[in-house]
Amino acid sequence: MLAATMMFALLGAPRAEDTSALQGQVLAEDGLPIPGVTATLESSETGEEREVLTDVEGFFVFPALPSGDYTLKTKRERFNTVRSPELVVSVGQPTTVSVMMVHTEEEGCSGQEASRPVINMSGDYGTVLTRDFLKRLPGR
Repeated sequence: MLAATMMFALLGAPRAEDTSALQGQVLAEDGLPIPGVTATLESSETGEEREVLTDVEGFFVFPALPSGDYTLKTKRERFNTVRSPELVVSVGQPTTVSVMMVHTEEEGCSGQEASRPVINMSGDYGTVLTRDFLKRLPGR
């Protein structure tokens, strides 16, 4: 019986090398981090949800995620709720995002839900700015 339980536990649980993470930071429109934001991540395939709170610097992390598509929802009192669909998590490389929330004036209200793009900061995209390009910028 013990051997069967151990085998199920080993085969049923995803291995670390078969998972990845989604991490990021939640910022206000002025660029300041927002602590205490409830971040909910929903799997598009299974509907399973996970929930974490941002730390004092606005950072959050969802570790040990199977690869797939996810929707991130961030919510906090006095800020709009932001829904960020179609986030792709791939095995072996954490997905990093930045979410911007807009302050609302109403107390006791989380504001209206808005779909906002997030900035994917996973390092898969980038531009190299050459000295020549920078010299051609207006105002130089």
